[in-house]
Amino acid sequence: MKANQSKKEFILALPQDLPAKEVVAKGKAAHLKFTATYVYTVRRKAKLRASRPGIAKARPTATDEQRAAFRSAAAELGIGEALALLNSDAAVLAFYRKAGA
Repeated sequence: MKANQSKKEFILALPQDLPAKEVVAKGKAAHLKFTATYVYTVRRKAKLRASRPGIAKARPTATDEQRAAFRSAAAELGIGEALALLNSDAAVLAFYRKAGA
């Protein structure tokens, strides 16, 4: 066992297929006290964390040219219609993001 290693780190360093009773016995030999229930809890939480999707990568920001083209298109459409179009697109994107989560 490493110096200052937590119970959680100790448990996660052992093979996942090692029975909880054996993990508890190895912990006891390393002067750590925990139960088999704690082993199950730590492993379950670690598995949940691993299954979560990572943080989304930042999207590149729009260039000045792209912003000017957007403003031009919005002016041609009319601000009211452009806003309505953007709001409907945002609602559709939010729906798909929520459905995919």
